[in-house]
Amino acid sequence: MRKLFTRRKFLKGAGIAAAGAAIAGCAPQVVEREKVVEQTVVVKEKEQVVVEVTSTPSACAMDWNPTLPPAPKKYDPPVILSSPICDSDPEWLGNDNRTNNPMYNRLLDTLGVGFSVHWQATGDACAQLYNTDLAAGTLPDIRNVNSPIEIARLIDNEAAEDITDIWEATASPLTKEKKQYPNGRMWVPVTRNGRIFGMAHSNGPAWNVEQIGMVRKDILDKIGAPIPQTIDELTAVARELLKAGLAKYPIVTRSRLYTYALSLDPIWGAFGAMPEHWLLAEDGSLEYGSLRPGAKEALNVLSGWYKEGILFPEFYTITNPASTGLLASGEAVIGFGPWWMGGSITTWERDNPDWQFVVMPLPKGPDGKQGRQGTPNPQHAVMFRKGIEPVKVEAFINAINWAIERHVNWEKYEQYGEWRNSHAFAQGYEWEFDENCELKTGPVANSEGTYKYTAFWGVDFAYMSYPDYQADVFNDMQKWLSRDLRSLNKAQRYLISNPKVRREMQLYLEGYNTRSLRMNNMFDGTPTESMVKYADGLDKLEMEYRIGIVTGQKPLSAFDEFVSEWKKNGGDAITAEVNDWWQAQKR
Repeated sequence: MRKLFTRRKFLKGAGIAAAGAAIAGCAPQVVEREKVVEQTVVVKEKEQVVVEVTSTPSACAMDWNPTLPPAPKKYDPPVILSSPICDSDPEWLGNDNRTNNPMYNRLLDTLGVGFSVHWQATGDACAQLYNTDLAAGTLPDIRNVNSPIEIARLIDNEAAEDITDIWEATASPLTKEKKQYPNGRMWVPVTRNGRIFGMAHSNGPAWNVEQIGMVRKDILDKIGAPIPQTIDELTAVARELLKAGLAKYPIVTRSRLYTYALSLDPIWGAFGAMPEHWLLAEDGSLEYGSLRPGAKEALNVLSGWYKEGILFPEFYTITNPASTGLLASGEAVIGFGPWWMGGSITTWERDNPDWQFVVMPLPKGPDGKQGRQGTPNPQHAVMFRKGIEPVKVEAFINAINWAIERHVNWEKYEQYGEWRNSHAFAQGYEWEFDENCELKTGPVANSEGTYKYTAFWGVDFAYMSYPDYQADVFNDMQKWLSRDLRSLNKAQRYLISNPKVRREMQLYLEGYNTRSLRMNNMFDGTPTESMVKYADGLDKLEMEYRIGIVTGQKPLSAFDEFVSEWKKNGGDAITAEVNDWWQAQKR
């Protein structure tokens, strides 16, 4: 848990903890009838939920023909893999359930691959049941593991199957290419002595945390300012906005200043530094980015902004939604955020027709440098229990081959559900016909990127994710923008006509196409012994100095004191262990 500061506690030199939030959705079913209204009754945990669904005339017809890739191999009888479910059931409608829905059925019918529930729980109960399985040797066939520590624990306790030979023989050339096997960084956590103990994945669209500059152009036009290109220009624009009363706090940030959304990491990047990242030093070793001289220059800029009122005065106390709310209210007009903020921006522009958000390049520093933290290197994998039947591993990998072929060549197969997170894109689920026989959003909000009818239990769509997963699709969709809408089919028009889809596509590709500006965290191993021992104290120390310098509670010269304190309070020991790991990676 990261440590943050309230204003009162900060002035007393103490920290507070912060937490995030998660979002979940549901997916009702629509059964097509001719001009009827139907009520479907769902029973879930003794509670009746009545969902009213309106169908459309059956005369409407699809003008595209979705097909599926041929099965690499059809298993008969079907191969069923057990998997834990750390989620509650959705409100299934009609005859739908985990083994009867569009996503699951097409997998089972085409490949003969299915899943069974090993156990189902939510919250802390999931971890407890998993630990019980590990101790008793009763692990499920597969499990999605999203922690490098847990990956290492499974391998070190000989609880994970070595899948190297089956993977080499079964994974298609396309699957290996897209998953960057064997040299991609995401394979590091599951690899031991050249053998792999799980199938690495990127846990969803990569480049998810790329900070993209966003600014209200309508506000810049009022002061006659161009889009800022440098730190100095950004500072000048913020001052003018304050002077003109067009923004209460021109530039938005939150809590640590350095986060996964609305972060000011591009300010550090403009000076060649990056806090909390291990960066490559000139001598080839790794050094902690918070200690670089450029970090001091970045803090100097930020402390100036704070003193002038450019930043929200108590930024260190807020996370989402309060920080996002500053943009939504118009109190702030400049921010750096990830692509998925495009949905919020679309809503703000819809509710405020005069607003116009545009992309702003990462500001350049005095030496022309640009940089951002970038999305962390993925350290996730689908892992198989020790002693699993080889045919189950083979069947799962063949399912991956099939899914990646479908995704990469989605236009060929006219599988428009692949546009985000892999949907079935089934009529009555993600879409239905409107009164003009065009498509509109159905009960499963495909245009919102939500899905609930899953095929791969316990691993969702992460089973097939690879670094360019979303870029492949958005690059294809971008070509539709230059075409006459009349030349597109109904499914294509449905997607490309949605303002949120267009905005997210623009922002995602902005991050993807500027990925060379990423200042990667080069350490993606498991926490070292000294990290476990000293990390919490060093994290608190760093935040005290960072927030203290920015808010003026400490002078800029205190940065040098921080560097010294960090090194002698465990930082030197951590640095040595990180570099031992780094040298081992080169061998």
